[in-house]
Amino acid sequence: MLVRFLVIVMAFVLQINNFVFAQSYIIEDHKATVRDFSLSYNVFPVVEEWASQNKYNLIEATDNSRTYKRGKNVLTAPSILIISQNNDIVHLESYIKIHFLARLNSLFLLPGQMSLNSGGFRAVVPRKLARGNVNQLLLKLEQEPIK
Repeated sequence: MLVRFLVIVMAFVLQINNFVFAQSYIIEDHKATVRDFSLSYNVFPVVEEWASQNKYNLIEATDNSRTYKRGKNVLTAPSILIISQNNDIVHLESYIKIHFLARLNSLFLLPGQMSLNSGGFRAVVPRKLARGNVNQLLLKLEQEPIK
């Protein structure tokens, strides 16, 4: 009897999720906050100093790209920052990654990753924390902060 009830509940949840997923793709076009700008100097020493001050850990590094992560995916969503520089053009991409248990708890209303832009009611606290950190970096690079 309990198994039958759980199967019915899961079928209902899956039907709701299919409807929500169809709408969430329309609402959430951007899964990451992206900035492109030009700088005449090497950006990586500034980024490395910022990362050490804000507890971002280097995950991956190449000649012209770095990937940083802050958080361990336990209490809040980890923040990911990807920055690359080709000549004078800097490409910055940042987002929060929502772990599976948080998504399950919200009946999968939360996507797997979200941009840091303000607005909306989903994952407000982790986005605000990550946006504050990335805005510090943007100010050091003399760029407009994320709104």
